[in-house]
Amino acid sequence: MKAGTTGTAQVEVHRAGHAGEITIAVTAPEGLTVTVSPIAGDARTGEIIVTATETLGTTETVMSVPVVVTLAGMTAQENLSVKVPPIEFPTFQQTGALVVQPGSTGTASFRIDRKGYEGRPIELGERSVGEDGQPIAAAPAETPQEITLAPATVAGDAGDATLALTVAKGPADGPRTVLLTGSFMGRPFPAEVKLDVRAHPFRVAEVRSVAIAPGETRAVEVPLLRMGYAGPISIAVTDLPEGVTAKPVTVPADGESATIEFAAASAAEPRVCSATVHGTGGGFAVDDALVVRVRSPEGGSRVPATVMASPEAKRLMRKGSLAGRLTATGKRSLADSFGGTPESFAAIDRGLAWLARTQQQDGSWTLKGSAGVSAPDEPADEEPPSNPTAATALALLPFLGEGITHQRSPSEPPEFQGYQTAVERGLVFLARNQVRAKGAGDGFFGGGMTAHALATTAFCETYALSRDDRVKLNARQGLKCLLATQNDADGGWSEEPGQPSDLTTTAFAVLALRSGQLAGLGVPARLLKKAAGFVESSAVEPKPADGPRYRAPASTSPSAEATAAGLLSGMVSGWDQDEPALESGRRFLAVNPPPRDGGELGPLRYYFFATLALHSLEGDEYDVWDHLMRDFLIRLQRTSGDQAGSWDPRGFDHGKEGGRMEATALSLLALQVSHRHLPMYLDVGPAGETPRRAGDVEQPQPE
Repeated sequence: MKAGTTGTAQVEVHRAGHAGEITIAVTAPEGLTVTVSPIAGDARTGEIIVTATETLGTTETVMSVPVVVTLAGMTAQENLSVKVPPIEFPTFQQTGALVVQPGSTGTASFRIDRKGYEGRPIELGERSVGEDGQPIAAAPAETPQEITLAPATVAGDAGDATLALTVAKGPADGPRTVLLTGSFMGRPFPAEVKLDVRAHPFRVAEVRSVAIAPGETRAVEVPLLRMGYAGPISIAVTDLPEGVTAKPVTVPADGESATIEFAAASAAEPRVCSATVHGTGGGFAVDDALVVRVRSPEGGSRVPATVMASPEAKRLMRKGSLAGRLTATGKRSLADSFGGTPESFAAIDRGLAWLARTQQQDGSWTLKGSAGVSAPDEPADEEPPSNPTAATALALLPFLGEGITHQRSPSEPPEFQGYQTAVERGLVFLARNQVRAKGAGDGFFGGGMTAHALATTAFCETYALSRDDRVKLNARQGLKCLLATQNDADGGWSEEPGQPSDLTTTAFAVLALRSGQLAGLGVPARLLKKAAGFVESSAVEPKPADGPRYRAPASTSPSAEATAAGLLSGMVSGWDQDEPALESGRRFLAVNPPPRDGGELGPLRYYFFATLALHSLEGDEYDVWDHLMRDFLIRLQRTSGDQAGSWDPRGFDHGKEGGRMEATALSLLALQVSHRHLPMYLDVGPAGETPRRAGDVEQPQPE
């Protein structure tokens, strides 16, 4: 008999001719209760009712129970054997897969095999004991749990059960097994429930760009990816550009795409924005994105009128493409044209605040970017080398990217006014450390050629924005040093003298020379042409149809960072827009975007160079890349603690060498791409005039 149950034993007495009532006496051992009744005068059989308590069944128990019968003063004894086997705990068979989104609750369903124990309730709760029956140490109260469940009682007659599990916000996608404790007849037993945590049980398969002209209606097929949900999906598109609408659509079960009809009013203004694709189905809700651009009726893009409104902007426009950063109104207009959101501007503001907090007493910054003692939950960064020139130049460029110099800043936000002093102190530090000597080292800021190029860029941009002659000499001397260190043999630059030229250092160098041109400081075009020759010599062509890729100096294989640096260097050095390498490069960058939802990080310098290159090429590839880059960087920025506003260097290639400062500065410069420079091939001439691109630079006039 099973523990907790009642059984009946038959007793037969041979009267041997004796009449009368037979009494039965049983001595019940611990764990059993016995009930018997006398056998009437003429009967021979009776029953012994035995109940095994629930305390039995831990192991198999066999007991011999003495049974004594008395008749006419005579007694006889036999033994009743009672065997109680070990308890068989109920088992649960989960029915169907359970998919739960972070921040929501899902319900798991089970069929129960009670193993013959009917009529007894089962308690289910979070696991508190191990398989050996010993308690499991509880997590500290302050430790957040990924998954919690609501305790449940399964009725004694139920053949199935349900269990509600809540997944906290934040856990990564993937399968989980949640250990449970079932309580049955006062005994704990283990059970489990399996679920799949999915932020996107279904989603738009890829972010893509939808370009539509004013007055146009366009149907766009959007592929869907199903990851745990096969039912119907209702889709609505919101956050569209003003004047653009999209019809809601329902995708049938197992459907793999949605056809969405977009319509733009005839008065819709040219602009781009990241629209929200809101999908619902099966209790799930998923938000994805499509980039929607209203094209200019004339075709192509132009500089917004608000950017051209100020005389200062017009002056800079004649020198190139720095005018967009001068005013908050101009920056918002450029964000409408080339990407940028309130969220990305807020991330920039947080980053600038972190830079201002971490400036050292002497006006410099460090690559580690220490702002004090890190919070206990913030792992210590690896110690980067000491390179105050690189750190200070990197820190200055995002301030300059917002139009903040030592003399001016946009009128809003008001915090920008307070950053002018930080910029001045940083410039003074670099100027004091610039070499003033006859020979090849004249004008060198120190820290290697990349650091020197970044510092030169900072002084050139400062002069372009402020026209302050006090910084003009530093800019000229920095450019002079760059020209003197260009490799005569191949036209490139190397990090240290005597090393082979490399595309990354060359890219930073040509950007510095370009900033000198935009500031009107007169950089010979032939030197940039020599740099373009180095780019061509670094090309690797795996297949003719793919166009060239580019390699690091010590490698025969192309790399993503070298390819992005090579494309950007070629563009800055004077490639025309119809250069064949640009189209193949555009395709290469487009299929190697930042990770969409976490994922493995690539080289941050690759993301930086690729963002600048695609911005100048414009088009669908840039619109998609810009959305992914903004989302990626905003997601990774620290928003609390001592390092709030910065980006962790961990995970990025070059993170150890460049530290938190490089990770933060390059991230900010990438977020500023919409307004820091106009696209290089953009027409900046007024309507009706001969087209002139933002990359064209007039020769400096004698002063």
